[in-house]
Amino acid sequence: MGRQVQSFLAGFVGGALVGAASALLLTPRSGHEVRQQLRERSKALQEQAQTVAGEVRVRSQDVLTRGKELIESAAEAAGQRVQELGSRARPGQPAAEPPQPAMTLPTSDQPSASAPGH
Repeated sequence: MGRQVQSFLAGFVGGALVGAASALLLTPRSGHEVRQQLRERSKALQEQAQTVAGEVRVRSQDVLTRGKELIESAAEAAGQRVQELGSRARPGQPAAEPPQPAMTLPTSDQPSASAPGH
């Protein structure tokens, strides 16, 4: 979503600049007036772009925070459900500990025992 929003904003701002510049250049005004208007409009567009970018930043942070909360909530609910199912399978016994992985995968810091040449 972030890249799409950034692409849209870049296209919007770019199109607005080209449109504003075209309109100003095609009007019958002196060079000084045109340059002055270009400066004013570019400042206004820059401020608008900064405002929109700030809003996008805030909204993306909000979406990220909500996503993390949802993931944590789903993980907690899944853990509770596993415990419930474990206690139903063996009434009167506490739920079994989750199984430990049978093997661990090597990380980039540790050389692999099965890597050729080691």
